[in-house]
Parts: sequence; C-alpha cells; structure tokens
Amino acid sequence: MRFSQATFLLRLAVIFVFRKHPFKSTEVPGLLLNMLLLTLLILSGNNPASAQHFNRTPFIEPSGVMEVGRFFDFHDTNDGTSDYSLRMEVSDGKLYSSGLGVFPGLGINTISVNGNQMHIFGGYSSSTNLILSANYENAYRWKFRTTDRGNAIDLDIICTDNADREEQVLKLSPSFSGRPEMSVMNDWLTVNNANIGIGTSSPDVKLHLKGGSMMVGTNSVNNNNTDGYMSIGNILENSSPHAQNWHSSSTLLLNAQDFSTIGFHDSGLRVDFIRVGNGIMELGYDGGWGRPHIKLPNGIWDASGNVGIGLENPTERLTVNGKVKAREIRVDVQGMPDYVFKAGYQNMSLSETEAYIKKHQHLPEVPSATEAEQNGLELGEMNKLLLKKIEELTLHLIEKDKQLNRFEERLNELEGYQKKNEIKN
Repeated sequence: MRFSQATFLLRLAVIFVFRKHPFKSTEVPGLLLNMLLLTLLILSGNNPASAQHFNRTPFIEPSGVMEVGRFFDFHDTNDGTSDYSLRMEVSDGKLYSSGLGVFPGLGINTISVNGNQMHIFGGYSSSTNLILSANYENAYRWKFRTTDRGNAIDLDIICTDNADREEQVLKLSPSFSGRPEMSVMNDWLTVNNANIGIGTSSPDVKLHLKGGSMMVGTNSVNNNNTDGYMSIGNILENSSPHAQNWHSSSTLLLNAQDFSTIGFHDSGLRVDFIRVGNGIMELGYDGGWGRPHIKLPNGIWDASGNVGIGLENPTERLTVNGKVKAREIRVDVQGMPDYVFKAGYQNMSLSETEAYIKKHQHLPEVPSATEAEQNGLELGEMNKLLLKKIEELTLHLIEKDKQLNRFEERLNELEGYQKKNEIKN
C-alpha cells in the first residue's frame, strides 16, 4: 500500500473513531493519545521531507496497529532538508519531544499554547482536566478540575474512594474572585483575604478558630474539643521564670509598652479586666480599675475593699467567721483614758457603782452580754474601756489605801494612850 493511500485511510479511520467515540473534555483517555499520534502521522504525510525513521516506512497491520520508527519529525518548511522543527522520539519505553530552534508545546483541544507549555482546554464550566492514579485504574484517584463559579476559574483537587466516590480536598480561587483563596476539606481550613479560618469559611482575623478548642504544648491536657477552650503548657515541666529566662520560661507571655491586660467579657455588657505593669497588678471592670469582687474559697474580697473569710457578705474591712490565730495583733487607737488621772475627774463612787451593778447587772459603760452577743466587741474601744475601769479602780484603791493608813495611825495612837494609862494605874 502506498503511503498516500495509507494517509487517506487513516484520515477516514480518525473520522470514524471520533464519530463512534465523541471527545469529552472531562476525560483524557488513552484513545486521545492514539488519535493524536495518528493525526501527527497523517499531517507528516502531507509534508514531504527527509524524515528520519530508522529505515522503516510506516506500516499498518490488518488489525489496525500502526508501526513507525524511533523518530517522528515535523517540518515547518518544504525545502527538502533533513532539519526538523519538532521531533518525537521513543527511547527505553519513554516518549520524548524536542525542537530544533524552538521549544515544544502541547495543546489538548486547543491551539492556544506556547513553547514549554501544556494547555488542556476543558470546554465546559466544570472540567476534569487531569486524573492521576496508582495501582487502581478506576478507584482511589486524584482529579484536577477547573470550575467556573463566577468572576474567575477555580481549581478543585478531588480524591475518590474504592467506589470512585468524590471528596473535595482542596479548592483554590484567585483573590479577585470574591471567594476564599484556599479551602481545605469543605472549609476545615480556609484562607480568605490573608486571614486563616479553621471551621469557618469567613475568618475575620488573622487566625479564626470556630467550633472547637485549641491545645498548645507537647504534653498539654486534652480538653475534649470543648468549643472556645484552650489548653496550654507542659505538665512535665514547671514554669518558674526569673530575670535571666523570663522570656523562655513563661507559660503565657503578654507583651505591651507598660501594661498588659486580660479582659473577661460575659454574655451581657460587663467586662472585667486584669491589668499588670510596672510591678503593679490591678483589677477593674467596665473601664474602671480596682472595683471588682474577688471570690475566694468560702470568702470574698468585695468591691468596697472588705474581706470576708468564712462568709461572703463582710461589713468591715476584715470579717472572719471562725478562729484567728496570730503571734501578735496591733490595734491603732486614739483617745486613751489617761484623763482619768487628771485633776477634777469625777470618779463614780463605789456605792454608786454598786447601785448601778444591782440595777443593770454590768459595769457602767461596759456593753451588756446581750449587746456583745448581738453587735460583737470592738477590740480597740473595749481595751480603752477596760483600761479606764482599771484606772478608776486604781484611784479607788489609792483612796482606800489612804483611808487604811489613817485608820492604822489612829489605831496606833489609841494603843499608845491605853499603854500610858495602864502604867499610871
């Protein structure tokens, strides 16, 4: 069979095959490569030149198999030279392409291609342009799909399972599309306008975590994916920073010019703060400082500055519901009752005191038992009152001592008279 006749039959075969097997842009089957080789051979038949083919002429077997030599050359001119513009070569089971003075390019379903490029034109709004597989031909595949979702073309990377069911792994979009630039596993991880979102397709900040918790540290405790919680640190190490390693030994390091602040916002409008700086720790709320309640285990330090231990409603600076043990207690007082010793002080007589006690069943000015049980005792005032009573009692003792001395002197005088009378008699 002459070469021109073979060319004509091959052209008919190509037309017949494409009518029987219409080309689909979503596939890149082996049939396409066969047709491409056939077309290349036919085109070369219409351009006479000195093609190098290892001294073999193209041969078509009755089964339809076509055989060519090792090289397949394309020529842009009809000058009869052996120089080629594009060459396809088979070597060691591999197919190569090269150009003489040009860089080869490959266009599939398009002629819009430059040298050193491969352009696959899908032809549809969603086209699977490339499929990769390992040892399974129709399962566990990776697909590269271009999709027109408006304003730009997105690139979708898809994998399939054993039944070739698809799962989108990665979606890439240009920044001018108005969509996230990158989405992994249906918004498990999203990059949008230089913001990274985990669990959200519209991150508002540089890192936005939604619908889960965060764990930082090799040996942090797992908080079981509680929404909005964070576990940080290492349970196998102690955090004990000092002047030499404060920056590397702090479990959580906050940085600021002078003050670092932690804010606590509830479901309403209240915001509480802890502000630390210049060696001072301040507590505050709603823009003010030093006014929050500090809850203690079975106690409180309230916003008015009162501390309660063993109770949560202190009425004084320190209210303790229980025993207090101390090595020493100092009470600052004013108005000590030294005025009792000044001249002119009217001390209640013992008879007056006796009458008061009989009537009221307690010392004058001293709270009764009922009053003490109901209102308690003020240590400072009580000590001053007791001291006053001791000073008043001291004055009574001094007066009684003077009376006793006078009685003793009078007794001595009477005894002297008695002895003199006894001698005379």
